[in-house]
Amino acid sequence: MWKKLFNLKFWLPVLVLGLGAGVTVALLKNKPKANKKPNFQRGTLVEVMEATLSNPQIEVRTHGRVRAAKKVILSARIGGEVIWIGPKMNEGSFFKKGDPLLSIGIRQSQSRLKAPFNGVVQSKNVDLGQYVNPGMQLAVLLGSDQAEVVIDLPMGRMDWLPQSFTSLDGENQFQFPATVSLAGMISASVWNATVKRHLLELTPRGMMVQLIAEAEDPFRLKRKSQVKSKNKRTSENTLINTVGTANS
Repeated sequence: MWKKLFNLKFWLPVLVLGLGAGVTVALLKNKPKANKKPNFQRGTLVEVMEATLSNPQIEVRTHGRVRAAKKVILSARIGGEVIWIGPKMNEGSFFKKGDPLLSIGIRQSQSRLKAPFNGVVQSKNVDLGQYVNPGMQLAVLLGSDQAEVVIDLPMGRMDWLPQSFTSLDGENQFQFPATVSLAGMISASVWNATVKRHLLELTPRGMMVQLIAEAEDPFRLKRKSQVKSKNKRTSENTLINTVGTANS
């Protein structure tokens, strides 16, 4: 019994276990304490820039319909036989103000009807030799100096219109530029128009505001006449210079 108590093999495992227990206790007492971090949420990275005051131009795109600014139904004041029809009294033909369109024979005299403005014949309802009664519709004439474009605009975009161009004559009067592009044409055609007013009624479908834009010289007749006049002057100047050189 005493031999077992003094035997090294008996105490060695006990010493190892005791030493391990002591080391474990020491580590537990000296373990580092974890500090709690605040709950920090990182936001999305953004780029900050200084705001500057500006006046950007807003472009509003919409659809519209073209109509004549002037439309006249040509009627006979008196009854009689149509004895003469002018060459410009045909559907689609252009005429100038004062051009004779047709003549009506009245007994021994005749009544000649002239164009009230520059325009084009939309429809013709009379022929040579036909007898017409007073008030009979002879033709429908459309003005060619100016055209109107009815533009449909949602009510929510009325605030986009430039208020500085609003006329003082009324709340429905405007004066600001617009560009009209004609779709379905063989060659692209663009009109420079001016929005003048809007109608006081909304469209039956869609409840849209109807703006009225006016376009000058929609058929480019004035521009064509200016080009012809310019070409004529250029030809005359060339002829004069040639003659002067020949004489010298």
